Amino acid sequence: METKEQIHNRMLSNVGEEYDKSDGSFVFDSTKPAAIEFSRQQNEISNVESKMNIENLTEDELSKFVYQRTGISRKLATKSVTRVVISGAEGSIVSKGNLVGTDTLNFTVLEDAVVSI
Repeated sequence: METKEQIHNRMLSNVGEEYDKSDGSFVFDSTKPAAIEFSRQQNEISNVESKMNIENLTEDELSKFVYQRTGISRKLATKSVTRVVISGAEGSIVSKGNLVGTDTLNFTVLEDAVVSI
């Protein structure tokens, strides 16, 4: 992707040598805003192009993509509550806020507890 300077230099190279193209000249000043806008448009096009790949979509964009193609709506996340059996040395303290779980699930302890046998 070209920078605004690269675009501006290319635009100036298309102007004949008989014209003053130095910084502050009419040609320089009249082509600079267009170069800035062309650079912005290239960025916008690049952003849209990246969204053509589903791997680059997140959150609402991903939800819309899936819904448009399958009719499946995203379900909102919910909290779950369960009882967890914790084993360890008798008298060990399990504090509120600790994380406990397995390789794939974690739970936050909601109240202080002591391991008993």
